[in-house]
Amino acid sequence: MQHQKSNLPSGSATNTLSVLSGQVFYHQLPNEFNKHPNDPWKNLKSINGYPYFITIDSFGAASNVWFVDTDKVTFVTTLEPPLPTSTLHISKCIYAAEHSLLIIAFAFAFLSGRDWKHDAAIRTYTISNGVIQQEVRLGNIRHITTSPSSTYLAVTFVEQEQTALYRIQSQGVTEIRRIVPPTFPIGYNLPLYVGDDGSVITSTTYCNDPNLPLRLYPLDTSSNCTETNLALPDVDLDMLWSSSPVIITPSCFILAVSGSPWKYDMSYTKSSVVAISLPSLSTIWKVDFEREVKQLSYHHALKVVVALQNPGHQTRLTFIDVHNGSIVRNALMTSPYFIISPQFPNQIYFDFHRQCTNRDEFVCILDTGKLIIEPLKQILESDPSSDAKGKCTNEVEVVLNLQSVPIKPDPFNAKAKRQGEMWRWVDHVEFIPNGAILFATRGPEVFYVSW
Repeated sequence: MQHQKSNLPSGSATNTLSVLSGQVFYHQLPNEFNKHPNDPWKNLKSINGYPYFITIDSFGAASNVWFVDTDKVTFVTTLEPPLPTSTLHISKCIYAAEHSLLIIAFAFAFLSGRDWKHDAAIRTYTISNGVIQQEVRLGNIRHITTSPSSTYLAVTFVEQEQTALYRIQSQGVTEIRRIVPPTFPIGYNLPLYVGDDGSVITSTTYCNDPNLPLRLYPLDTSSNCTETNLALPDVDLDMLWSSSPVIITPSCFILAVSGSPWKYDMSYTKSSVVAISLPSLSTIWKVDFEREVKQLSYHHALKVVVALQNPGHQTRLTFIDVHNGSIVRNALMTSPYFIISPQFPNQIYFDFHRQCTNRDEFVCILDTGKLIIEPLKQILESDPSSDAKGKCTNEVEVVLNLQSVPIKPDPFNAKAKRQGEMWRWVDHVEFIPNGAILFATRGPEVFYVSW
């Protein structure tokens, strides 16, 4: 197995292999449910609300709740009624420990005649027995976000781009505010940030304007709304959008603002990572990038914000000092995108998911079940490269080692068996602080890998 090499002149580090452990558990169907022998298992859907998460089967038979401990996953209960099988990726699961409740906000699709319609709901379940306590139907929604302490939940509706703010209480959720934004030239209104004080910051995605508007709405409706505009340095950008809000402190959060010079072509973008003060929405510092920032993460122990980018077929991590915005290190990770097998030289395999975790690790899981774990501290402490004049560039190349997860399903068919280690069996991944939960492309098995 070979890896595509990068062109950094010097300054490299090789990651060490981690000790992995695994557990296989099974999505359970109710005893009274009679599955037809010709009705095959499809991939399970999931909603992550660590330390709990939910598995949903394609039969509509069960929505099972699981608890993640440090070294194992245990079954908790089955939700009654189950969640719709057509639940979409717009979903949130909140564990309200004070009230022993699971709050699940989700969007789903349903067939009405020949057309697919969209709806959404917030359901409150009792964690001890899975019985529903409350359901609030929402209609067609665009986005869901929660406050850091999960006290508040904000939902943006497609109709008029309104945002509803809900407070989580012992009996479920209660709407306490409805925000109606001003009219934008083009784009969608989204709640970027919900504070523990009930304040809501909204922005616009795909805004056809050289400036990206931010608005802060205090919980007290008698207080004035704070407004500001963010802009990228390139005046020729035609579209702007924001993503990856990261809360640093109650008075500061980080935001990635990206732009494209062509309205409907996002293949070429520029980005800025901006630290924003609250409640003034003033800019503390800003770092510009020549490509789109895909993810942002804050690592308190290292005092850095990490911006993840995809230059070509590489993964680049930029470490930014959280206090002043200076770039501490640029790390070019030897690409996990292309895995070349001697048995299958013409096949290209993409990585499935990457994330800088709250355990200060860069984790990448391929759809073949291969795994990469790289401590961020090790990258920071690696010797950087130098340019032709001997000047330090703050660049480091990290040569990544692939590990096989200790558990995987049996091959589904003869083709999967022939592919061997290159069999693409992972459908999706849920990251948790001490590992990852892998879901196969079919079947009731779920695979928990910890390290």
